[in-house]
Amino acid sequence: MVGRWLSLCFALLLPATALAITQAPSPELLPEIIVEAPDEMEIAAFVGQALPDTRERQLARWHHPICVAYRGFSAAQERVFHRHMQTVSELVEMPAPPSDCRPNVVVLLTDQPDRLVDLMLERQERLFKPTPIAQVRKALVQDRAVRMWHVTVINGKYGNTPDALDMAGPLSSASSIRAAPGSLSRLGKQTRIELFRTMIVLDAGALRGLPLSAVADHVGLRVMGGFAADAETPLPSILNLFQSGQKATLTLTEWDKSLLRGLYQAPVDTHMNRQRRMIARRLTDTAAAQP
Repeated sequence: MVGRWLSLCFALLLPATALAITQAPSPELLPEIIVEAPDEMEIAAFVGQALPDTRERQLARWHHPICVAYRGFSAAQERVFHRHMQTVSELVEMPAPPSDCRPNVVVLLTDQPDRLVDLMLERQERLFKPTPIAQVRKALVQDRAVRMWHVTVINGKYGNTPDALDMAGPLSSASSIRAAPGSLSRLGKQTRIELFRTMIVLDAGALRGLPLSAVADHVGLRVMGGFAADAETPLPSILNLFQSGQKATLTLTEWDKSLLRGLYQAPVDTHMNRQRRMIARRLTDTAAAQP
């Protein structure tokens, strides 16, 4: 089933032009970024913009190794992209997937993203359930260089809901799992939000001129959590890669690394406001350590 779906996506690409994106050489030395001790309000704003509100009122992250499949890339491009994606996942000490893993993250490179998205939503609607397809379409048809969609599940806070991930498989239609309600409070919950499946469509035309390594760092960070697609953060961040009007950051910064580590160290069973406050405290420590 997975192989047939990936073959379909690959057949929809136009590799002759998609592969026109070449690996731009990354600069050996990036200009030094100097941040004048941002205060706690600026750091809180950064966390809030990077990790916006969610419907479930909790922040999502992976609780299983990610297994990435690439389509539309040359072999050299795939190696570069995969190396950077792996580096991002290693920041939170995520275990490597088994060699025979089934993909739960698919990265598609094409020069016709609108056509590809339309065909995916028409022929593979079940991959986006339970979200109404109109909502998915609204998010994916926006004119962005990187279009990303996360499917999440609601699990018990200890992962003790019946193991639907194993029963269903990474690319099944079982994409909404709710734990039995327990005693809830404003600080604690009996549930956690897990990333279950992620699909990324890259617009080859919009990526021309950017180092492939920078795109991979941007995608890798966003794959690891529900980071905003259109964040315009006040601190240097790879999330700003496609924002106009400011100098692009071409690699992961210490802010990005602390943001990601903070997300994965925050308690999973509490409200997202408390999660974000704890992440902000970690970034405050990062600010204190900046030269």
